[in-house]
Amino acid sequence: TWFFVDLTASIPFDVIVLWFVSNLSNEGLIALGLLRTPRLLRLGRLLRYFDRMKGANIVRMGKLLFFMALVAHWVSCLWFMLYRITHGELNWSYDLLTNAKTMTYYVEAYLQSFLLMIGNDISPQNNIERLYCTGILVIGACFYAIVVGHMSLLVNNMNPTASRHKFKKDIINNTVRYLGAPRDIAGRIDQYFDYLTTYSHPGPDGMALISQLPSSMFQDIAIWMYKDLVTKVPLFKECEPAFIAQLVIRLRLAVFLPSEVIFRIGDVGHEMYFITKVRREEEA
Repeated sequence: TWFFVDLTASIPFDVIVLWFVSNLSNEGLIALGLLRTPRLLRLGRLLRYFDRMKGANIVRMGKLLFFMALVAHWVSCLWFMLYRITHGELNWSYDLLTNAKTMTYYVEAYLQSFLLMIGNDISPQNNIERLYCTGILVIGACFYAIVVGHMSLLVNNMNPTASRHKFKKDIINNTVRYLGAPRDIAGRIDQYFDYLTTYSHPGPDGMALISQLPSSMFQDIAIWMYKDLVTKVPLFKECEPAFIAQLVIRLRLAVFLPSEVIFRIGDVGHEMYFITKVRREEEA
């Protein structure tokens, strides 16, 4: 599906134009530079690779800021091109800059472009500039809303595990409060979810979601996670691999806080536990 994108990005439109047109003016050369814009389509593959990285949300935020800067650059370049084409015929806001360098004109256009995109008003001097600013204001309002919405969504997804635990914690706390449970139980619930959030623990829901994968894929994950743990137990050390595979896919992840009761002497045993990891809190 990337063939047509790569093909469009590879066509040298500027070179093709130079084959048929020669002796271009400065304004024509500026417009010719816009024909190189399709080459930016190649960035799509690179951005897709960044989306698969661990810090994908940070990359997406950087990509969003880069896209904002890029749009402002395009707006300022088009604005300056219109000014150069009609220079001497109409009054422009650029006329306030006297004997300035090209970079100064660009920085001024870039600043005005950003102000327009976020809804600030400027002082256009002619009808062409007024129409251009009106169009940028309309487009900028939509663009600004999209950017703010995406930015807030990315910030909320910076730590999806913490967001998921907080959502469940609020629901359980409201339910426990409605039932009138003692405060110590509510405090233990808070400690449980705080523990999961602190260590970015997926919790039992993580393995429950993994179990929804195709059976072969889920079995490979379970074997990778629990095979070494199970085979260390003398009871299962000499068992066949097929038996171990069927055993590990039936294991369920559980988290217990310190002082939580797991099993009492005299209880009927319906479960077998394998201790995989223990965290000890340092005493103050």
